[in-house]
Amino acid sequence: MHTDSFGRIPTLDDVYAAGDGTAFPIKQGGLAAQQADAAASLIAERAGAPVEITPFDPVLRGLLLTGLQPEYLRAELGGGHMYASVAADAPLWWPPAKVAARYLAPYLAEHADLAFDAFGERSTLAS
Repeated sequence: MHTDSFGRIPTLDDVYAAGDGTAFPIKQGGLAAQQADAAASLIAERAGAPVEITPFDPVLRGLLLTGLQPEYLRAELGGGHMYASVAADAPLWWPPAKVAARYLAPYLAEHADLAFDAFGERSTLAS
């Protein structure tokens, strides 16, 4: 489904989409969470909440398991095409959770008993 930068479906009033249900060419959980954040910001603002609306500006984050030390990958995307990327052996986002989502990752870090690290072990990232 085609959506605008806030997840709105142009042909339907008050209908939003995020993640695999959209025409965005790259499918990944962190990007879906970013799409949902953009939609939620607009929905909240339209409901009268004092929030800053933030359009979907995709940043792809990934963790490459190498067998030794994991490699952290980050790519800024525009229209589904990469325009800047970086790789590092240290986390490029915080907390370095599997899904780098604005609200989910900090929640999991705060509730370490719910979080798992890159190797499927219980996380020790409680902050």
